[in-house]
Amino acid sequence: MLIPPAQKELEEMPVDLQAALGALIKVLKENGRLAPPQGKLVDRTERIFEMRVEENELQGRMLYYYIDKDGAVYGLVAFIKKKRKTPKEELDLARQRLRLLKQGVWREEHHEEP
Repeated sequence: MLIPPAQKELEEMPVDLQAALGALIKVLKENGRLAPPQGKLVDRTERIFEMRVEENELQGRMLYYYIDKDGAVYGLVAFIKKKRKTPKEELDLARQRLRLLKQGVWREEHHEEP
């Protein structure tokens, strides 16, 4: 499930990146995890993971989180990566959105993946 801001960010990406990330979301839903290099833990404390795709020399990323008690996966932030490291501002935004998610914001809403 993508929270509404992440859904909007994904929709603003080029169609090929949307499709590639959408395919990985389906794999994640079916398998419950993504193996490297498609999936990577980027914040050990908050347990935020990064979904990684590359299409036409663009690197699409989605930061996501597992909710342990209900087994759900939430896409927190979607962006095009332009530097070697995951940008701190994107990680900070994911942490902020995760705090809101844990407070119940977006949890009752149901949003479709691409």
